Amino acid sequence: MGSIPVGTTKTKIECRNLFNMSEMRHFLLILMVWVYALKSGKDGTLYVGITEDTERRLKEHNLGKATYTKGHRPWVLVYREMATDWPAARKREKYLKNGVGKEWLKAALLNPDYRLT
Repeated sequence: MGSIPVGTTKTKIECRNLFNMSEMRHFLLILMVWVYALKSGKDGTLYVGITEDTERRLKEHNLGKATYTKGHRPWVLVYREMATDWPAARKREKYLKNGVGKEWLKAALLNPDYRLT
């Protein structure tokens, strides 16, 4: 993998030349922040959170490592969306946890055209 000398700036095109596609995909995955929703298989409860790795976080919820979700196991990932950064993800998480956002989420999940990305 190439490096950028300190004090220089590169355009997106120039930066692409520093990474092969596999390295770039790995780099981009590390930077992703996800807002996600889980549905309880026990009682249908919805839980909304943020993470960098939805698969790992789902496993943690199902292993009982999160206090709130421990009593509602098993969980299924039903929704996720990528955020640009942690502050944006937190803002979206708070929206999806309030009345209007929660109703929007429920409507999206009931839509037969909705597909988990």
